[in-house]
Amino acid sequence: MKADSAFGRYVAQRLVLWPLNPFTGEEMHAGNKPGDFYYATDGRSFTLTAVSSNGSSVSPSLSL
Repeated sequence: MKADSAFGRYVAQRLVLWPLNPFTGEEMHAGNKPGDFYYATDGRSFTLTAVSSNGSSVSPSLSL
């Protein structure tokens, strides 16, 4: 598990398995290459975005 930030370390302490990058087979980490992810937070909420195989950004759509 690659904990790139305080948030990453917090999540790492609570997960048993970290997801693998489907393009490299290595653990996913923050970055801008296919299979990487990035996130932004304002302290109350966050946005998680993944990088697809063609380099475009993909964000999940959630309804609560």
